[in-house]
Amino acid sequence: MAPHMIPGLQELTAASAVRCLLCGGTAKGWRDDGWAEFPAPRFVQRLARPTKLNPQCRQQCQQSKELSSRILLLRTANANYDSQHAAGLTARDNVPRRTTTPRVPRAYPAPVHTGSEWSVQPHGSPAPRQARKRERPPLLRARKEGGTAMLRRLARAAVPGSRAPWARWSRNWAGVPAQVVDLRSDTVTRPGPAMRRAMAQAVVGDDDYGEDPTVHELQEKAAELLGVQRTLLVPTNTMANLISVMGHCRRRGSQVLLGQECHLHVYEQGGVAQIAGVHSQPLPDMPHGTLDLDELERALTRGFGSSYHPVCELVCLENTHSSAGGRVLPIDYLRQVRLLAHTHGARVHLDGARLMNAAVALRVPPARLVEHCDSVSFCLSKGLGAPVGALVGGSRDFIEEAWRLRKALGGGMRQAGVLAAAALVGLAEAEEVLPKDHENAQRFAKGLQDLASPVCSVDPATVETNIVLVRVSGLPPAELCRRLQAVSADEVAQTGCAVSVLLFPWTAHSVRVVWHRDVSAQDTELALRKWEFVLRQLQP
Repeated sequence: MAPHMIPGLQELTAASAVRCLLCGGTAKGWRDDGWAEFPAPRFVQRLARPTKLNPQCRQQCQQSKELSSRILLLRTANANYDSQHAAGLTARDNVPRRTTTPRVPRAYPAPVHTGSEWSVQPHGSPAPRQARKRERPPLLRARKEGGTAMLRRLARAAVPGSRAPWARWSRNWAGVPAQVVDLRSDTVTRPGPAMRRAMAQAVVGDDDYGEDPTVHELQEKAAELLGVQRTLLVPTNTMANLISVMGHCRRRGSQVLLGQECHLHVYEQGGVAQIAGVHSQPLPDMPHGTLDLDELERALTRGFGSSYHPVCELVCLENTHSSAGGRVLPIDYLRQVRLLAHTHGARVHLDGARLMNAAVALRVPPARLVEHCDSVSFCLSKGLGAPVGALVGGSRDFIEEAWRLRKALGGGMRQAGVLAAAALVGLAEAEEVLPKDHENAQRFAKGLQDLASPVCSVDPATVETNIVLVRVSGLPPAELCRRLQAVSADEVAQTGCAVSVLLFPWTAHSVRVVWHRDVSAQDTELALRKWEFVLRQLQP
């Protein structure tokens, strides 16, 4: 037993399997003279499980030019550990505490063969410090337990023939860096340089007191853009929808009519029932994202003047309609819905999370789409690319009530001007950015159609904005998403690049693909190339 190993390790070695630091193999049952003790860093020596080095692994490692640098890293970690945890030693230890990292030799000492046993003689290996045993905190124990695994990973990288470095950004073992194309949603965008500068330079105040000038500027510009009297900044579009429902449906148990696949009904945790106490009546969605007007009229008249049916007070629409593939609601359809709703005493709320995409697709101002609605929600963190925020728009009285509801829901914010500044930049760039997203989505849909694969199919005529719904047959959509994300050596050999495409399965037979400002035309071509490679691999 080497003199630098801590006392009591002999008994642990006899009772436990010895694990190789490099290969991870267990040495239980092997001949002792076939192993050599490794001068492991002292935080490894304190582990209950002994760590040694297989001579065969060491022979391979010494053929690598990286071995000395790896061992240097391990020794530096040892020094850092000592300096960080010196305070844990008791006064009886009488060991001077290190305040700086000690000088480390440039090269690791060569092994020495003595008789039938290999050993490694470290330069000036210190004698063990006799630390009084005491109960360690759980976090410190967890760090120690992960020490061996960390060292094994570091050492494995120095072994010739080991696996190639991990491309962390693609979550795959690959020999070359992978280009990630994230098409899961337009909520994954990151603020650009102009947006970050605006956030850093924003003039702020307490918005909960109505004193943030940048928030005022955003709300005034948005009200003018949407053609409403006032708007209110809230943290999320989900909160904006909930505030709108609560503002229109004052009586508990009142009814709201909406599409059975709309975002408000499916993806917002049933907040209108949980919090607002409102009964949702879902209606079948048409392929275009619209509701059947005859079915809507029957639902409106069922509770009108009835003592048994819930009274319908609100009709909710979604434009663009996400689950329908980003379809745009026609202006004439919006006009007919409002006429039906107002005839039966109900109002209309528009979930306009992607309202700017709809306006760009129809080449009309957003106010043309809002003028047939009593309230609107407007997301700032999707196509506009802001990190946080949404707006509620409506009449002056409606927004005054919305302010009170925002406070009740915990949505009041203080120096929110840093968020409003990002949204102002997003609004200014929308007319330039969003058409490019639509063009890339169209280019992808046409390219995928040209592949003529029996596994994936798409109709480019249904792609109106930045969302493409791809029908999948022959395998689960989740499996297709996994294959598109994975990076393999075959892909690099056949295509010359490694691309990881991130997607979500949308239904049991489809995946949704969403374009945004962080996906360029070149990224679109890479995604198409990866799709082609995966579909070719799926051919019998």
